[in-house]
Amino acid sequence: YFAPGGCAVLTADPGPAPDIRMLTTEAPPPWSGGGGRYAIAEVLEEVKKHKTTLIFHNTRAQAEIFFHHLWLANTEDLPIGIHHGSLA
Repeated sequence: YFAPGGCAVLTADPGPAPDIRMLTTEAPPPWSGGGGRYAIAEVLEEVKKHKTTLIFHNTRAQAEIFFHHLWLANTEDLPIGIHHGSLA
């Protein structure tokens, strides 16, 4: 369908295994409201320590709101961005 004449399959070195961890914050999450804003400072500290950091959120709206607050707190001009999309 996409390649009626066939196609080449490329196999690349997968590189090192990913380092997947969950950030444990000093402050507990609020019971309601505020999203992840309570953790902004600690998230930025982790971003500074690593070459690449991926932050997951449950919804597009949460990702956009969190990024907005992350950007406002990014006084060191760390190269951060947002992408949201379906993994399904």
